[in-house]
Amino acid sequence: MSSHPAAAPTGRARLSSLATALVALALAGLALAGTASAVKVPKEQNVGELAVLLQLNHPKGLGNFVRSVSDPQSPEYGDYLTVEQIAHRFGAKSSAKKATMQWLREHGARGTLSTTGTFITARVPAAVAASALPAIGASASSNGAISNARRVPVGLRGVVTSIETVGTRPGAFHTAAQKQPKGLGKETGIGGSSVLLNTGTPEGCEAGRQVHFPVEGLDKLNGFTPNQYLDAYGHTALHEQGYEGQGKSIALVEIDGVRRSDVNAFAKCFGLPKPNLQIRPVGIPKPLAPGEETTLDVEVLTAAAPKLEHLYVYEGSSSEEGILLSVGAALGFKGHHPDAISISLGGCEGGMVGQLAFRDAMQEVFAVAAGSGISVVVAAGDTGSSECRVNLETGMTALPLVSASDPATSPYVTAVGGTNLQLTKSNRIKEEIVWNDLPLTFGGGGGGVSILSKRPWYQQGILSGAGNGRMVPDVAGLADALPGYTIYCTAEPECVNEFLPQGGFQTIGGTSAATPLTAGGVILADNYADAHNTPALGFLNPLIYEAGREAKAGKSGGSVLRDVIHGNNDLGVGTPADAGGGVPLGCCSAGIGYDLASGWGSLNMPNLAKRATARFEAANLRAQNEARHAAEARQKANAKG
Repeated sequence: MSSHPAAAPTGRARLSSLATALVALALAGLALAGTASAVKVPKEQNVGELAVLLQLNHPKGLGNFVRSVSDPQSPEYGDYLTVEQIAHRFGAKSSAKKATMQWLREHGARGTLSTTGTFITARVPAAVAASALPAIGASASSNGAISNARRVPVGLRGVVTSIETVGTRPGAFHTAAQKQPKGLGKETGIGGSSVLLNTGTPEGCEAGRQVHFPVEGLDKLNGFTPNQYLDAYGHTALHEQGYEGQGKSIALVEIDGVRRSDVNAFAKCFGLPKPNLQIRPVGIPKPLAPGEETTLDVEVLTAAAPKLEHLYVYEGSSSEEGILLSVGAALGFKGHHPDAISISLGGCEGGMVGQLAFRDAMQEVFAVAAGSGISVVVAAGDTGSSECRVNLETGMTALPLVSASDPATSPYVTAVGGTNLQLTKSNRIKEEIVWNDLPLTFGGGGGGVSILSKRPWYQQGILSGAGNGRMVPDVAGLADALPGYTIYCTAEPECVNEFLPQGGFQTIGGTSAATPLTAGGVILADNYADAHNTPALGFLNPLIYEAGREAKAGKSGGSVLRDVIHGNNDLGVGTPADAGGGVPLGCCSAGIGYDLASGWGSLNMPNLAKRATARFEAANLRAQNEARHAAEARQKANAKG
């Protein structure tokens, strides 16, 4: 397996102007990762104001704190602080915040302090930025916007460590959801792809059970109903024990909206309560128009954790600025912090080279979540190991470059890849393989190695020959659009077609679906932890990787994970041939243990809950023993004195 982009052959036919620009952008961005050569600074964009990110000078040590409370081997395991306590301890001093806000006001700008207390986002008049914040470098983001590093003015030196403009153009991040392909016929067959017929037992109203692409002979491509995927991963077993999300909240970060009537129709069909939706626009004047992504996320969570106290939906722009604001808002506010955050969005990591302040700010948000016991789950992407996607006239595809998806590559989130399932009649998993729908359609679970985030401590020694970057995914789950998840959606135009002129029950897939399903399972595990007087699971990866190492050694950790050993997420042969594609990229295949196609495999939610509780109890016992030994040592010392 290769962790490096494949070199594009020369002498190819010319691409469309869009594809050519994106290829050049991605290659240039990737090349910049290891060079310090000078970059020509463009003139100020012809806009009235710029979005600016100011990193405040703040104490170090947040990463060490997160490790101490999330490492199952640590005596401080589970000793979380609140978001406010972390911001006070690791955020900037009040004087630094006030000085920065004062400088912004004096220059006609308006700023917002992040929940983490470590950075400020601001809108600065372009003329002011040109004179008071001169550009000192530039890099292009994944959607073509220019991100300029700015010189810190004299009045803010020692207070602000770096200043960077962030993109405001929508499209830097995209959803990770895929529909069943149009034109699929029974003559196509399923050979060579990851498509597995639905052999389980669905439940629900008739319209919800009989959802498949309307082609004679393909009735076994009915979408999976909630009871099937909940049975498969163990959510149902936790429901039967009374753990259904009571008293818990989840925050979704979204770039489209949801129609409550659609969710209610879904809930009615499958015998579920209506969720307590709290829709919160971020940086926009009103909620976004309904779309398939948010509809999918909300309906999967309605099934996975049917008694959630709150389901917060943070809707905002798909630009870099918009995502940063929405992710920060998802941390909530005092008394209203979520127990988990689910993010079914991503962008080409290779296109974000040079945007250090932006990525640092995102990491700080995720680190604060981890330190406060909030689990963050992120989709690994839907274009395999080639996340730099492009929409051509023939449909969505990707550039022939190995690239992971951001923010799944953050070391403080759990990245979820994609699989497909074959079930028994009792909806137990008979077979699970990596999602890769080639040659039927272009889609597969994301995975690969980060070029921007270094290998985190919990991944050390896991996989040789994969470079030194953060590896994704961590785990995987049902994502294949064939047969996909059954949802109810009337959003236009995504959920309306010639077969469903008014929308309705239909199927959809993607790591967008596997992500909220995983987040919902974590919430149930948190309920289990409450019942056993242990802390919330919080940042999952250290616990998962410990279980994975044990499973590889033939120990008990295997009960938490279902190893996925078949399939790959290499979509190279489906990328544009005239861009150097049409051939495999060399990444990534499933295998025994950890791999870059499925991570450690899928999670057994009841066993995850049991393991977390047992590890917390063991950590508490270690802490008690250490305290006792320390007390005994003091007594001996006093006796000698």
